[in-house]
Amino acid sequence: MSAPAIARSFHENLARVGYYEAPWGVLHGDCTSANMLMDDHEREVVAMIDFELAHLGPPEADISFALWVNGRTEQPAVKLDADRVRAFVTGYHRVRPLPASAARAIPLYLIGRGLQMHVRLERVGRADDVQMQRLQWLHMHRALLEEAVASALQADISSSTD
Repeated sequence: MSAPAIARSFHENLARVGYYEAPWGVLHGDCTSANMLMDDHEREVVAMIDFELAHLGPPEADISFALWVNGRTEQPAVKLDADRVRAFVTGYHRVRPLPASAARAIPLYLIGRGLQMHVRLERVGRADDVQMQRLQWLHMHRALLEEAVASALQADISSSTD
């Protein structure tokens, strides 16, 4: 499927996932492990750095942007790992509970991130086959990602980590 066809599908689905009604806030825009400061003793994130890409949007979009990197087992990978997606969303959900609609929104916003990356590279004349393969994979495996996120949302958020 072409990038324009994926973009049309993405835009058609925004209303279906509640994008236009979702509460918005300040998003980090690059909430990856490279921008998280960790407390070695507590093994938890204590701060975020590098707010160059900060912008407004629904919180689920920031999760998607983080999963663009953190959802892969290695940087050059095309596909996302469902277990990594599930673990990341579970951890987020324990700290800041997400609505059930996040199960559909996060995978769709991942496609949006892929479109953003594709267009960014196209504009500077560096179209990348890997980015296109990632975008196509996300589009074709959206249901798999929805299942992974839905299972994370069903995790017992009242249980705390020891």
